[in-house]
Formats: sequence, C-alpha cells, structure tokens
Amino acid sequence: MSNRLRPFLFRLVIPVIVIAYGLFTLGILVLREWVGEALTPLGMGYSRLDWFLFPSLILFPLLLPWRPRLALLVAPLVAAWSIHYLPLLLPKSIASLSAGQDVTVMTYNMHVERVILDPMLAVLRAADADIVALQELSIEAGAAIEADLAMRYPYRAIHTLEWAYHGRGLLSKYPILEDRAWPDVQPITMRLQRSVLDVDGQRVVVYNFHSAPQIPIFGQPPDIGPRNQQHAELLTMMRAEIDPVLMLCDCNITDQNIAYRDLTADFDDAFRQAGQGLGLTNPDTVYPQAQEGLWLPLYQRIDFIFYSRFAFTAIESRVWPDSGGSDHRPVWARLRLHAGDS
Repeated sequence: MSNRLRPFLFRLVIPVIVIAYGLFTLGILVLREWVGEALTPLGMGYSRLDWFLFPSLILFPLLLPWRPRLALLVAPLVAAWSIHYLPLLLPKSIASLSAGQDVTVMTYNMHVERVILDPMLAVLRAADADIVALQELSIEAGAAIEADLAMRYPYRAIHTLEWAYHGRGLLSKYPILEDRAWPDVQPITMRLQRSVLDVDGQRVVVYNFHSAPQIPIFGQPPDIGPRNQQHAELLTMMRAEIDPVLMLCDCNITDQNIAYRDLTADFDDAFRQAGQGLGLTNPDTVYPQAQEGLWLPLYQRIDFIFYSRFAFTAIESRVWPDSGGSDHRPVWARLRLHAGDS
C-alpha cells in the first residue's frame, strides 16, 4: 500500500464505511420498533438482523483505541447482539422443578424425501421422542413410518399429500384424542395440524405448523404477508386454548422477526430456555439429497419448540446433530409438564 493511499484509507474510506454500516443497522433496529413488518423488505431484513449485528463485535474492539467516537456508534449494536445472543451461548441452570411428567418432543422437517428414508428413520429411532411433529412428509415417508415405527409410536396422525411440501404428521406415545389437519389450498396453504393428546390423564394440545416461506416456492415474488397472517391466526388459536399447548414448527422465521416476539410474549422457546449455542437448524447440506444448488452452511434457526409457560418447564433442548438427509436439523427438547395444570 502506497504512503499516499494509507492516510486516505484510514482517515476517510474506513470511517465512511463504518458510519454507513452503523447508521444502516441502527436504522433497521429503529424501524423494527416503529414500523414493524409492514413491508416485505423489512421483514426479510429482520430475518438477517443477526448478520447485520455480528460485524460490530469485531469493529468495536478495533475502533475503540483508534477512533473512540466510531466505536461509540457501533456500541449499541454490540449491546443488541449481546442482549439477544449471549444468553444462548452461556450454560443454563434450571430452577428447582415442581412435580410432574417429563415429556420429550421433537420437530422435524423431512424435506419431501421419497427414496432415501432409512437415515431419517434412524434419526427418529435415535431421538426416541415421546411426541414428534413432522413437516414436508411424503406419502412414501408416511408409509415407511407406518411400517417401521408403529410399535414405537402406537398413536399416529399422518396427513400425506402428493404435493409433499404440504404433508404433515404427528407421532405419539400418548393417545391422540382429537386431530385436525387444515385443508390444502394452493399456492399459499395453511400447513397446520392440531391434535389433542392424553398425557397420563392430562390433555395437551399440540400444534404442528409449517408456515409459508417469505420467498415462496411457487414462483411468486417475495412476500411476508401470508407468513405473518398465518402466524397471527395461529397465535390467536393458541391463546384461546384452555389446556397446555405445544407448538412444534418449521416456522420460517428467525428470532428477530416480529412473529417470534409475538409468540414469546405468551409462550416460551424451549431452545432459548434450555439449549446452548446458536441452535442453527437450516440449511443442512451434508447429505447429497439435501443439497439444492449452491452449497450453504448452517446459518439460521427457523425450527422451534414453543410451549405454554404456565404448564411446562424446559429441562433440556438441543438441535439434533444428524439431519438424516433433510435440509433441516430436528429440534429436540425435554419438558416437565407440571402436575395439576389444566
């Protein structure tokens, strides 16, 4: 680097880039509070807000001894990242638990797999959750589960369709008292299943949800409207339940979206309460059948287990290390269902 270029770079170019970055990211934070997700670009930007915040962790210590005023500009971004993500990285301590029943649950998007099913069945066997919600369940996968896992899961509510992106199912070691799957209405369908289980004499409502993506797979332009509408409708249903609620989902949101904030106003996120790490679930491209063009690393957490905080306590939660060939890693959790809640 020439002697003339170096002063220009450090005195003007780098400060301008830092100022632009700081003001842009602060602007997104402010818009999220004041405007919400009224516009699709905003909602898509909030989904990636963790990306926007992360560079501040590198910039702040570099700028502090050199340009303290620039460091102050990115300090709120460091604070925002730390408040939201640092607790995920720290070990969790679970408070003393009241008496109740421990229940293990899992949510698993099966990536419409029709042929290479043995690795997915192996994941289900290894996890051995008491309750499993399945999304993108193909007819072939549903048949394999019925054939191979019926003894492990005597209660099943399988809803498969030829258009397997809308297939869904619930596997349970507890009796299924009620079950309803919302009808398939393309191009934007409400991919929802509601079941009521008898968990040792206690009714538990389980929602299995696969929300509309913000970038539709049916050829439409990006649109977060259907996704947000479906989340709002589901949240209304969940709030109206009188029994304990579980919601297991490929929610197609991250923990920075408004829909996540609305959900966690009344329901807890099992991984945030009892997991450790960033909990990234998608895209997993380890298996060739899960690869869709360009290789990408795991970079987002869009699969969740939510639960009624008055009825459950999360004891442990983790992202399952093997996707079984899906582009989503399952999320597993052990919850304590408190005795006497109804």
